Amino acid sequence: PTRNNVGLAWGWYGLAPEWQGVMVPSDTANPRNFSQAEKVAVLLTQGSNLDPEQDDADMRAICTAMKEAGIDIYAVAFDTSDPSVEANLQFCASDASKYFTVDNLPELTSAFDEIRRKLVGWRISN
Repeated sequence: PTRNNVGLAWGWYGLAPEWQGVMVPSDTANPRNFSQAEKVAVLLTQGSNLDPEQDDADMRAICTAMKEAGIDIYAVAFDTSDPSVEANLQFCASDASKYFTVDNLPELTSAFDEIRRKLVGWRISN
């Protein structure tokens, strides 16, 4: 078991301007202009949540909040046969074209190549 909701929350903290300065107070000295930045999160997991009843609900709430904040979410289910994991990731993906299920390394590589192709032209900046 894992804590997908916790990992996702950290991704949100790093991408959403309202969290700037909360996690690292010194960030407020160098404010970033997030208004024009495209925000993308890629969630990859192969495991169910540690406490499915609570963690799944938290994960879905975080995904909803991230999408409402304009963050595009790609979700990748790796080598899982757990329908709840796949359902959570399908829910989190911004749309059906941003959800991938893969069973091995070549398929994982292919999924990330497709994600990269969709993001061509974007760059990571500081």
